[in-house]
Amino acid sequence: MPEFDFDATFDPEVYLHFYADGLAERTDRDIDLVSEALSLSGDEHLLDVPCGHGRVTNRLAEQGHEVTGVDRSAGFLDRARADARERGVDDRVDYRQGDMRELPLPDDSVDAAFNVFTSFGYFDDADNRRVLEEAHRVVRPGGRFLVEMVHQAGVMREFHRTVATHAGPDDRDLLVDENSFDPETGRMHTDRTTYLDGERRESTYSVRLYTPPELRARFEDAGFEVVGVYGDGTEELTMDAGRVTVVGEV
Repeated sequence: MPEFDFDATFDPEVYLHFYADGLAERTDRDIDLVSEALSLSGDEHLLDVPCGHGRVTNRLAEQGHEVTGVDRSAGFLDRARADARERGVDDRVDYRQGDMRELPLPDDSVDAAFNVFTSFGYFDDADNRRVLEEAHRVVRPGGRFLVEMVHQAGVMREFHRTVATHAGPDDRDLLVDENSFDPETGRMHTDRTTYLDGERRESTYSVRLYTPPELRARFEDAGFEVVGVYGDGTEELTMDAGRVTVVGEV
């Protein structure tokens, strides 16, 4: 397995301290992408995997969908459930702790599923394939699965070896990512250091940045028919696109 310190990288207290505002700003775009690319009509049973703290799950429930959210982090799921209660949609969401390589759902149990914000590629190629195969297993025939992630070509054109993110009062809290890319394996490797409340924390994670042709091939290997490949949002994919979305149909 590639090195990936999940618990430290996705510690809810630290992660949301630095990223909550930015994630909130992109949620509308994610919902528009999911709704358009999955051709949603308004009353589907959806799967959000991994769902994190429910930022997309609960908004889609507000639109009338029944949504199951799966994530490995109990802390994120607690926040997702609390937000669902505040929004009054807890009767339309079902949060489950689990691994996206072995989903805690029966076969053909959802109408469509999605994985957004570069939450695909965490594992080695064999286990990343299992993620796609599990999605294919739980989506009903005729349903779709969407993966949205960083576009390798776009990242390489403007590669940043060091990225700093500030947060907190007077921007006194700091998160620093030191990035490297291995062209032989196609993996982005990041050493992360955070300075929060006077405490220094370190973690490491690695993500396989598949090219669009690789993504298409892996979707097809898992049994999907690829029905859409997009750049940012549902725009045409270009060299300069920062994001890539692939949509497969069962």
